[in-house]
Amino acid sequence: KKYGGQGGDNQAYVMLVEELSKACGTTGVIVSAHTSLCCAPIYE
Repeated sequence: KKYGGQGGDNQAYVMLVEELSKACGTTGVIVSAHTSLCCAPIYE
């Protein structure tokens, strides 16, 4: 697949954001916003 990525699912994404947010809440928000607001519309 051309834009298939790493093959992660929604659960892996949520776990990633949770773990990042434990260390730094701002980083978790940045990753979440970037993924949902920027990457998803481009992918579709």
